[in-house]
Amino acid sequence: AIGGGMIVGVEMGGNPNRGHWVRDLQPHFARARRAGLKVSLHFAENKGSEEEHDAILNFRPDRVGHAVYMSEAIRERLLAQRIPVEVCMTCHQAFYKVPMASNILGTLLRYKHPAILCCDNPCLLQTLPSSEYSHAIRTFGLTARDVHGMILDAVACIFADPATKDKVQALCESKLQKLFPKLLTTTVGGARTSIVPAPSGLSPLVSGA
Repeated sequence: AIGGGMIVGVEMGGNPNRGHWVRDLQPHFARARRAGLKVSLHFAENKGSEEEHDAILNFRPDRVGHAVYMSEAIRERLLAQRIPVEVCMTCHQAFYKVPMASNILGTLLRYKHPAILCCDNPCLLQTLPSSEYSHAIRTFGLTARDVHGMILDAVACIFADPATKDKVQALCESKLQKLFPKLLTTTVGGARTSIVPAPSGLSPLVSGA
């Protein structure tokens, strides 16, 4: 935690049609940032609000949540700024009527953009992080290497100091080794590469990570 305390960041959520970002909310999040806290903002949950979406990207939050209703221009800005996106596939389908196959995660994966799979309103929607990964695997045909990479990449997006991130990454790597015992990591030509041993008689599958 920043400064040795328990609070590491602040988040904006709730009804996206209440309050004005620049006038009512931004000053408070700017104050939190000046105090050393990270900022996550629910983003593009309301249609036809491109000016607000643009203003939120101008603020350059450390993460954004949802990113459901982005215009093409806003989507291009988000991708260019490389702001990590918290994705909640079950929530997007239930509340915003976005089919799984049309979820923003597909675009983020295609552009290798930082994405963190989350579950919003887990009790109401009866979902868990494991369920969200299951949806992503089935919907987008993710491999063991893809899931392995997504989980480790998400560690870089957590709100923590470097020492804590190192501890979390080590813990995740240990758990992933048990989950994917056949997924090995090696180095080919200076690049990290994952190798999945193939069934007998077939060549192993190799791809850059």
